[in-house]
Amino acid sequence: MLVVADVLVCACATILAFLARFEAWPPPAPYFELLPRYAATACLLRIAVFYATGAYSQAWRYASVREAVLLLYTGIIATALTLLGGRAFAGFGPVAVPWSVLLLDATLFMAGAVCVRLLARARRQSAFGRAKPARDGRSTLIVGAGSAGQLVAREM
Repeated sequence: MLVVADVLVCACATILAFLARFEAWPPPAPYFELLPRYAATACLLRIAVFYATGAYSQAWRYASVREAVLLLYTGIIATALTLLGGRAFAGFGPVAVPWSVLLLDATLFMAGAVCVRLLARARRQSAFGRAKPARDGRSTLIVGAGSAGQLVAREM
């Protein structure tokens, strides 16, 4: 599910970056032909990096600072590879992807990737929509369990 969301975020980020850079749709001729090749390359690089770093193996509904740091490192690696890949297009065609498009695309993608994961956590915590229904049960006292006890209490 996260892979599909990341591909959609990647495609939207790339299109919005080109739209913001050229302030018109479609972009001028050499860049319009470059757009689908760059979008496909950027998506493949980002998804590969996210898989390689384990960003898809995390349970994002329980995300914490550790997962946020992992996402930050993953984003930095993916951005560096995407920047190199975007600039390498100059060797295969008449133009390279402009720096402004590369940086804006990376920023929009990371913002979207973070939002997707935060929405997964917010949904889990019922921050959106209705609250969790109350369960029938007895009152429970948890003594001396520390952070593990807090986790158990939240799940109850």
